[in-house]
Amino acid sequence: MLPKSTQALEEAITALSERLADMHASMEQCHDSLVALCFRRLPPLILFPLDDYPLPKCQSDEHRASILIAIKILAPITSAKPSNFFFFFSRNLIPQDLESLPPPTPSPQLLSSEPFVEQVHFQLSSVVVSGLTFARTLCLHGLISGHPISILVDSGSSYNIIQPRIEVFLALSIKPVASFSVLVGNGESLYCSSLCSVVPLTNHSQLFTVPSYILPIFGVDVVLGAQWLCTLDPFLSDFSTPSMQFYHNGTLVTLLVKKKDDSWRFCVDYRALNAITIRDHFPIPTVNELLDELHGATVVSKLDLRAGYHQIRVPFDDVHKTAFRTVDGHFEFLGMPFGHSNAPSTFQLVINSFFRPLLRRFVLVFFDDILIYSPDWTSHLAHITEVLQLLNDNCFYVTISKCPFGVPSVDYLSHIISTEGVAADPSKLEIVANWPGPHSLSALRGFLGLIGYYRHFVRHYASIAAPLTDLLKSVSFTWNSQASAAFAALKSTMISLPMLSLSNFFLPLNVTTDASQIAIDVILS
Repeated sequence: MLPKSTQALEEAITALSERLADMHASMEQCHDSLVALCFRRLPPLILFPLDDYPLPKCQSDEHRASILIAIKILAPITSAKPSNFFFFFSRNLIPQDLESLPPPTPSPQLLSSEPFVEQVHFQLSSVVVSGLTFARTLCLHGLISGHPISILVDSGSSYNIIQPRIEVFLALSIKPVASFSVLVGNGESLYCSSLCSVVPLTNHSQLFTVPSYILPIFGVDVVLGAQWLCTLDPFLSDFSTPSMQFYHNGTLVTLLVKKKDDSWRFCVDYRALNAITIRDHFPIPTVNELLDELHGATVVSKLDLRAGYHQIRVPFDDVHKTAFRTVDGHFEFLGMPFGHSNAPSTFQLVINSFFRPLLRRFVLVFFDDILIYSPDWTSHLAHITEVLQLLNDNCFYVTISKCPFGVPSVDYLSHIISTEGVAADPSKLEIVANWPGPHSLSALRGFLGLIGYYRHFVRHYASIAAPLTDLLKSVSFTWNSQASAAFAALKSTMISLPMLSLSNFFLPLNVTTDASQIAIDVILS
């Protein structure tokens, strides 16, 4: 005689087996209908633990195998506790209490033999139904109501889409809509009949209210299509990174920019604040002007101020103007932030004010880069001591790992300075050598901006680059043979730039001038 508890357990298992058999028959009928309609289904991607929905395990491998025809059995990713099996079919999550459910019945819409008149309302990229993402797809991570999700930014999809299991798990409000057909890029069709009108999506500390249609997509949880992209200001996508930069409510998303020493610079776009700021036009020195002061220097040292702008205190009455928001809350800068229109001129003014007695004697200052130059080692030690004392008196700090002391040559403002003269930075020239042919005006501007920084090394630079600069004046980008020849000539010239000698103002100088109806030329020798 079996105990009552054991007998009750056997009766429950028997009842469950009978219900699973009924379910198996219903699923087979649904499966046949789906095959007849060529309605492809793929397993969903589980990106969050589903232990909030505990379901009983199948009692045996035989029963489990019997329902694998139409139902995929998945285990949650988390392994912190024993895995439970979860049953998914279409959009319906099978609850824990299987006994309380009526036997499943096939959808009348799927089993109907009447012809269905399709009316395509929008289109959907095939990548979101295949679940296959490639290097050229732009996938992001975000949050919905604090739960992590994966996002695909897809301009090939007309509208925003959300995975049905996300809607079920987060209990989002659903608005029924008239059933309509969605054309997929591979020629197939899906059918949609519901809409989540308010989906609170958070990405990079920015909150978006994204209306999304509910469709069985795979590989990602949410697709942001052209419907969302149209709400942004002009945006820039780089699929080689991949990355995306866009404006939301007039400001850029807060970013962290990696610096040369692998540290991170926190940047906030103050476009709205800069628009109402009165500009301070303090003169910023030019690079060529600074390099002309280095004649006769044999020993140099370079100081790099640590987080330069942040070392200047923001007046208390202006602190609230520097406010920014992140996913962790609302913050304000106490030190001067990067990105404000008056930050460069303010910083240069402050540094020049206490370095004024030393400027152009043995100190050059370009923002947070300070160069100390001397004709010999003895005087150089005295110069370093004087500079460091001034920094200490004014409570400025340097990054010691980025400060070479007493060296014969140094990299300063992307120039290599030595006793022999001034040369271009080889790393920048390597970038020029590997620069691909531009296919847009923005790419051409980037190339001309880089080589233009070294234009004083190139003889007749303006005439060589004329076919390229002429392209910037046109509305559309049209690459021609003249531009291609100029591009190749500039790359060839930049690879083998000469070294320039430092100006010696103790020698006689000759000025040679020339002019025509289209240009002027001046040579100082």
